[in-house]
Amino acid sequence: MNEGSPADLPDDWSVSFFDDGFAATFGQMGRYDSTADEVDEIASLLGLPPGARILDVPCGFGRHAGPLDACGYEVVGIDMAPAQIEEARRRWPGIEFSVGDMRQPPEGPFDAVLNLWSSFGLLPSAEEDLQALAAWRRVLAPGGSLLMHLTTLERAQLRYRRGDELVSVNTAEVGGVLEETHCDWSTGVI
Repeated sequence: MNEGSPADLPDDWSVSFFDDGFAATFGQMGRYDSTADEVDEIASLLGLPPGARILDVPCGFGRHAGPLDACGYEVVGIDMAPAQIEEARRRWPGIEFSVGDMRQPPEGPFDAVLNLWSSFGLLPSAEEDLQALAAWRRVLAPGGSLLMHLTTLERAQLRYRRGDELVSVNTAEVGGVLEETHCDWSTGVI
């Protein structure tokens, strides 16, 4: 393994990565500009009546939970990063947000579970990813929906890989922020 590769990260890397500067940095990069359209698409895909219970996991700073709550849904958000939960509570004080592990969601039942913005596959192992899926299934109401936003290894390869290298490193400046992406093709870790 190359020194400094994503596979060298500690299991709790996300707590420090999603710190209090994360939202501001990604906001400057324009990554949240489509939030209103995304919320409209989520509501359309789910087709749930007002009052339906939705679990947003991980919820980050509540960028989807807040607007969905404003649409009349009862939203609960959990995230491992205390800074994100603190910001979510500040922005939307009427919503239940808590620091928590996606493998241990709050008690349901929920009419829908949302896992958005390619937030699946962040756990230390595939077995733990499966634990999260099983936990979400347990808290879904009968007939409830799991809505996930995912990317694929093939899509990442088209975007980042330039040959047959084992690790691709790409840098781009977006909105004045320098972003560096490391893609380890042998492990599938980005």
